[in-house]
Amino acid sequence: MRWRVSILLWAAAFGACAPQPTVDQTAEEAVIREVAEGAMLGAARAGDLDGVVSAYSETAVMMPPGAPSERGLDALRMLWASFLELPGIDIQRMDEAVIHVSDSGDMAYSLGGYQFGYMDSEGNALVEQGKHVRVWEKGADGTWKIAVDIWNANP
Repeated sequence: MRWRVSILLWAAAFGACAPQPTVDQTAEEAVIREVAEGAMLGAARAGDLDGVVSAYSETAVMMPPGAPSERGLDALRMLWASFLELPGIDIQRMDEAVIHVSDSGDMAYSLGGYQFGYMDSEGNALVEQGKHVRVWEKGADGTWKIAVDIWNANP
């Protein structure tokens, strides 16, 4: 019995000494949401390619559906440029439904959805809805950037 009490006291003391997260995860989530749903979405709607690409880290990876993965800002710029040049592009929604920031405060992931309209080659209006997963990293300057971006359309 004595050894159980000793173990419990040791575990309680050890647990109390363990570092506690000092990151305000709610505040960090809000910052990420503003980057994704504010600045990035606003830039995409305005056709501001530089503004969209600025949301990504220099080594970011995009994993578009049905296409090879692309790495780096130059490749991402080309992907986004081709998207923003779709005839009749209308980005209706791009949201982060769930954001989880790590206890260390330097990594996060988000799950969300999107919806956009465009015209096909015959002039027919089409709408695509889908979902995405993003991995975020916090830079040395304190800004959140997308490190990995993967998405696909709903059936």
